[in-house]
Amino acid sequence: MAIDPINVGHAAGSGGIRPAGSGRDRASEKESVREISRAPYADRVEISEQGRALAAREQMLRAEGGETLDAARIAELRERIRRGDYDRPEVLTAVARRLLELGEIDLPVDR
Repeated sequence: MAIDPINVGHAAGSGGIRPAGSGRDRASEKESVREISRAPYADRVEISEQGRALAAREQMLRAEGGETLDAARIAELRERIRRGDYDRPEVLTAVARRLLELGEIDLPVDR
């Protein structure tokens, strides 16, 4: 099978696409790049309500001189949970009371 050399040097279906540097000088290409770089940025970050609450709680703990959770403290707590240190009735009662005091859980209202 033979292939006829039609439109040599041009991609099929490229239409008006020209190789770089064929019709525009370097100065106008640099100006185009500058115009593009002046475009306004559209990046943004959204912090969830839960994320804001956690950040506020950590800030409050630091202001009160309280303990914050770093990697070592988390590892220590995980080890205590694994050992079953918190599976005693008196510990569960104390945790439940503290959660109620902090307003982390609401008791259902009996009718």
